[in-house]
Formats: sequence, C-alpha cells, structure tokens
Amino acid sequence: MNASLCRESINRRLLFAAGFRYGLHSALGALVERPVVYRGAELAAQLGCDLAESVRTRRVVPRFGRPVAHVPEAGVKIVQHPRYRTYYRDDGANAAFGMHLGVDFIMHDGKLYPVDLNLNAAIRQQRRALYAGAVDPMLLTLRDLATKRGYRKVVCFAESWSADYVQEFMRLSKDGPPAFVPASPGRRCLPGVTRLVALAQEPEADTLSVVFHYQHCALDYFMTNQHCTSRWLNRGIGAGGSRTDALGSVASFGSVREIDLDDSDELPNVVIKLGGGWSGNLVRIARFDAELRDRYAAFTARELRSIFGLGLFERLRGWCGGHHELVFQKFIPPDTDQAGKARIIRAHMLVCPDVSAMLSCHRVVSDAPLPRRIPLGILEDDAPFIVNYSKGAHYRAVEAGEEAQVSRACAQLGELIHGVLGERFVIGGTQGNPGIHTRTRGERNGPDAAGQS
Repeated sequence: MNASLCRESINRRLLFAAGFRYGLHSALGALVERPVVYRGAELAAQLGCDLAESVRTRRVVPRFGRPVAHVPEAGVKIVQHPRYRTYYRDDGANAAFGMHLGVDFIMHDGKLYPVDLNLNAAIRQQRRALYAGAVDPMLLTLRDLATKRGYRKVVCFAESWSADYVQEFMRLSKDGPPAFVPASPGRRCLPGVTRLVALAQEPEADTLSVVFHYQHCALDYFMTNQHCTSRWLNRGIGAGGSRTDALGSVASFGSVREIDLDDSDELPNVVIKLGGGWSGNLVRIARFDAELRDRYAAFTARELRSIFGLGLFERLRGWCGGHHELVFQKFIPPDTDQAGKARIIRAHMLVCPDVSAMLSCHRVVSDAPLPRRIPLGILEDDAPFIVNYSKGAHYRAVEAGEEAQVSRACAQLGELIHGVLGERFVIGGTQGNPGIHTRTRGERNGPDAAGQS
C-alpha cells in the first residue's frame, strides 16, 4: 500500500465531489429549484470515484462514499475546490473568501459558551425589527470592515435574499465603495440578485466574498458538525489561556458511559445531539443518574439515534453526508430573564482569514419558563431548555454592556478558528500559489495546534 497515495486520496475524492456538484448544478440548475434532488446523483458518482480510489490505493478508502466525514482524521491539509472556497485569501489579488457564521452562546459564570456554530444562520424579519435604522447594523459593520481592508466589492452569497435585504444592499452601494452584490444559486432570483451557481473560480481583485449558506463542502462540515466542533473548540479553548479567557468550553463525550454526571434535582445534566442536525429537533435534553447512564450505555448507536424519531429519508440523508454522529455533552445552565425563561445570545460573525469579528448580536428568549423539577430520563417537553425560534422563542436586544462582552468573545473565537483551519486546510495563496498564506495587516495568528482534533 502506497502511503503517499493514501494521503493524497482524500483531496482527490473531495475535489471530485465538488467538481461533480458544480457540473451537475450548472447543467440542471435552471430546471431544478431545490438542490436536495441532486443528492442521489452525487452519491452515485462519489461511490464510483471511491471505488476507483480503493483500487488505486489498494485498500477500501475510509468513509466510503462520504469523504467529508473523513476530514477530521485525515491527517493531511485539505485543498478547497476553487468554486467552493469558504475561508481563503489571495494576497496578490487582495481578495478574500469568508463566511457568515451564526454562533449561539450560553452566558454562564461570566463566560460565553459557544454551543452551536451555524451556516444558513437565520436572518429573520423579527430580528431585523430590533433595529430601527435604514440599514441592518450587521451590514453596516460588514461595510466598515471591508472598507478598512481596501475591498471595493462585497459579494454576499446566500441560498436566497428577500426583497427587503436587496433594498438594503442597494442603499449601501449608493454610499460605496464598496459595492454590495447580493448573489444566490437559486433558480428564481429576485431583481437585483445575481444568480451564481458557485463563486468565481479566480479571485477577483479587491473583492470580499461572504458565504451565507452551507455548500456541502469539507470546510463547512468541519466548521459546523458538532462531532468535529466539540473537539477542536474544547482543545482550543482549554489551551488558549488568556487568548480564550472570554470563552467557556462544553465538556463533550464520545459515548454515554464517559459522561461525568453532575446529578441535580433542579436541572438536566446531559445533552444528546446528532452532529449535523442543524435543528433544535435533533437535540435531546436528559437528566441521568449513574444507574440510568449505565442503562443507556448498553444501547447501540442505532438504538440511541432512534430517540430522535427520524424517518427513512432523514436517516439516509444523514448517512450520505456523514452528519448524524452522536455527540454527548454536559448541560450548561443558561441564564434566565426575570420571568425565569432561558435565554441565549446569537452572534452574527464574519469569519475570514484577514478579519473575524462580530457583526451584530441579539438575545433569543424561550417562550416558556424553566420547570422547577426535572424527572429522570429524556425530557418529553424540552422546549424551555432548547432556546430556538422554531421551538418557541422570541428575540430581544442585548442588555447594556453585553455587546462589548460578546464582541470580545467573537474576536477570540475568530482567532481560534483561524488557527484550527490553518492546521487542517489550505487557506491562502499569493498570485495563484495556494500553498502560501500570510495573516495580513497586523492580524495576530491564532493558536498553532490547539485546534487539532
């Protein structure tokens, strides 16, 4: 078996997957509204690719048919397909690719605990109603960051844009530069929205491209699947010292048996997640004692997944993407308002190689107060603990002094992410050389190996 071939194999598999996806979407995008219908064709093509790779490397490739799920343990830097860059900088062109990330923080004991990182982060009208200005503060901050770094164009690439946000982009462009270009891969784009199957293959000079949605690429998976994030976040925060002192880490475990219980009559103590669920419906809250923990530890992974009540299509989709990895975490008690309702902070961040910063933040408050006593077992009514708009919650502005605290936590999180992604992915180049990356304009590099999982 050729070890070098095996190391290179994961990049060939991933580049094939992205290239096939781009070709398929380019050919059929004008006919098909929802990309989910492509998944079967993409899986079939990947199975063929992985069969060829297995012959080439003389072994069955890891995670056959699902190369993104092998990224965390691949042990080689991953090359981003030029059409699906999510975190990349070309110094020669003064061009960068970054992501809009929704970060859910729980405030506890003076620290902010990042419990979820989201692409496709909702930008609802209910959130926009918190701000009275003519332009969303999130976009104003994005404009200021782009201006300071000499970008003359900002491409905002999302699954779709509402008419209200198209108008806000137009207002920003009138005051430019930079000019703001809303773009979408959707078949039916509103007037003013540029239809793009994917981002430009060659970086455009003086342009910042911000990805707002999940593109089903390796970096997206690594950033948002909690099977990955729970590991590199914990290691990075634990090893960061003063560089991560605003952040708290959530103890995570690979199996039920490993859970370190904090048995309380008042609160749950265990959170069970499916790693890439992207939904409050794929989180379960429980209170275990030692006896109940040992009972659940005897269950198979398949039996544990059954508590989420997934249908056949959801199970198949989760398997294809390598998303439904079980994650067990210690419950972090959320702070509450005066009515006893749990609340979290949602921060909207720009995460980019030459700048990562908070764009805006707001409170998400549960509609139901926390119950006073929690029975043993998995909670039947967990909505008061899973603070999520779709499960019954509302938005509020942050309180005085909180915005500065969240901004500091986001800055530290951004530096940690930079260190992690620099270890695992090719994240920059100079005049077309993808192997060179420089942290520009005096930005400090993040932790070196703290983010390795």
